[in-house]
Amino acid sequence: MKKNVPYQLSEIKINKIRKAFGTQLRKYRNKTGLTQEEFAKIFGLTQPTIGAVEAGANIGIDRMELFASVFNVSYFELANPKNPIPELADMSEVVKKAAAESKIREDKQATTKRTKLATGESLYHIGTAKALHELVSAGFFKRSRTSKETYLKLHVDLSENSLTAEHRRSISSLTTTLSKGRFAKLLDKLAPLPGSTAVRFVEKTADKVDYTDGSGSAGIAADET
Repeated sequence: MKKNVPYQLSEIKINKIRKAFGTQLRKYRNKTGLTQEEFAKIFGLTQPTIGAVEAGANIGIDRMELFASVFNVSYFELANPKNPIPELADMSEVVKKAAAESKIREDKQATTKRTKLATGESLYHIGTAKALHELVSAGFFKRSRTSKETYLKLHVDLSENSLTAEHRRSISSLTTTLSKGRFAKLLDKLAPLPGSTAVRFVEKTADKVDYTDGSGSAGIAADET
């Protein structure tokens, strides 16, 4: 005789609920213009914590309510995708203050960019090519590195979550730089890792196959299998 089993949510259903809440939290955060890092600082948390929640990490109702409260809504209102997201002006003072400070930083970066463009100054720090060669000499590329990792190494004042659209364009240009000329003679270009679109660069070695020819346009290699 079968025993009665109490009704339970399946793990699949639970994960779906967690991810739905994380998606909603990301939408609300994006409405404020705050990065994950900036939003995390409001609560004394770190960017990976917010990233994990937005990806569907398990959190209690108390933390759900904590996050929701800064938007001046309850956790169940935030979780409901049918509820309209409040305008920034209707959110809490702490969020409005953080958003204002973020806007000041963004405007400052934009002003710096315009000044550099107007004077013909490179958006890179002075001596980027030299700095890249120093990274090669120091063994930075002894294991494969993406252009983003390289850019952040050259710009220690930046973090991944503080990168602007302009920074990302510079990272794209850095990919081209590392793919051609002198760097193509020093580095090999590998295909992205599974689940990524970022190509990788590593010191030329004999234990990899099918490298690029230095043109940067064809023959991207995968790691030897």
